[in-house]
Amino acid sequence: MRYQYGDDLKWSDPKFDDAAWPEAKDGKIPSPAFNGDGYLWVRYRIPVAADYRGPLAVTPLKYANAAIPPYEIWVNGQNVGGHGKLPPRPLVMARPGTLVFDLPNGLVEPGSTAMVARRIWVPPGWRLSPWEIKKYFLAEIGPRDFLQLRER
Repeated sequence: MRYQYGDDLKWSDPKFDDAAWPEAKDGKIPSPAFNGDGYLWVRYRIPVAADYRGPLAVTPLKYANAAIPPYEIWVNGQNVGGHGKLPPRPLVMARPGTLVFDLPNGLVEPGSTAMVARRIWVPPGWRLSPWEIKKYFLAEIGPRDFLQLRER
């Protein structure tokens, strides 16, 4: 997993070369509240099992039950969902009703690897300790019905 502070929509492109970005090797990323404008992009690849059938979706592996920073999630260069609102009119909200985001047909094929990018904004004044990758960033892609059922 690689991360970068700042904001540039070209970072959602699956062909973008992020090799110069820092790598989160220790399982943590410093909070973006201490770095510039509060924006943070995180990129990683997810293998998609070959035996998945039917519509696919993406969901975070874990999520908070309290207010979480606004974010967008991009899969293979397409914005597929998010939570809250990013600047210029930011909105921080409590946990949403769902964090399962449908993937358009053909965006991800079973047996392939998907590029996931998360665009996150941390409001000024939030003093967060370094973020654990497992808690805040990792996601999975799987059958939509299964992910929705598990979320309930």
